[in-house]
Amino acid sequence: MSHTPGPWEVQSHGHDFWVDTPCDPPQHRQDICRMSFRMTDHKVSADNARLIAAAPELLAALIDVSNAYQKMFDVMPAAWQTYDHIVNAAIAKATGQ
Repeated sequence: MSHTPGPWEVQSHGHDFWVDTPCDPPQHRQDICRMSFRMTDHKVSADNARLIAAAPELLAALIDVSNAYQKMFDVMPAAWQTYDHIVNAAIAKATGQ
């Protein structure tokens, strides 16, 4: 899987939110996406931008949880095994699998 490594950050510029990441040289930033709230609610656009900016950390956390589940799958309660499927489905969606 290949994506721009985190951290991704939210910047507010007028009617837009930019999700971007620092790069080299430090004064430059690599754009990930732009959210405009001209056609939507400002709060919804801000919330969407924050969710997108958290994506690298969320994906890494889900992969860690999945790895832990795999080590304990046979001894974990059946109800918890459902979460393993949910976690793996989210990882598959994020990685295009």
